[in-house]
Amino acid sequence: MSLTLNTGSEVRAQCRKGDFTSPTAGHAPGFVQANLVIVPAEFAYDFLLFCQRNPKPCPILEVLDKGSPRTSFIATDADLRTDLPKYRVYESDKIVDEPNNIKMVKKSLKNFKIVSQIISGLKLACSFRATSLV
Repeated sequence: MSLTLNTGSEVRAQCRKGDFTSPTAGHAPGFVQANLVIVPAEFAYDFLLFCQRNPKPCPILEVLDKGSPRTSFIATDADLRTDLPKYRVYESDKIVDEPNNIKMVKKSLKNFKIVSQIISGLKLACSFRATSLV
């Protein structure tokens, strides 16, 4: 059975239930899609500065408060720990996990301290929207 998800809220609800774990391209037409980047607090400012200096490949849609899983402006009903179809967890330059829910990440990472200091989520615009305009 293939799902047809017409709004961002529908996509997030299906992700939250664990029923949608695929790329979001083709879903929620007309809505902005975003990538989420979560970095340890010690690197957040440098990453933000990098994105500001490189707005075409890294357009910032929103910067979250330290430790917050909620946005203030975009998708205010979202819980960013559960409402994305898949997450990639890196240690150094290696993918160590791809959970559907980052509430579980603490169990899968060797260095729990990094996870507990995770902050700053930055929501970056996604190329899927640009692809649909071509």
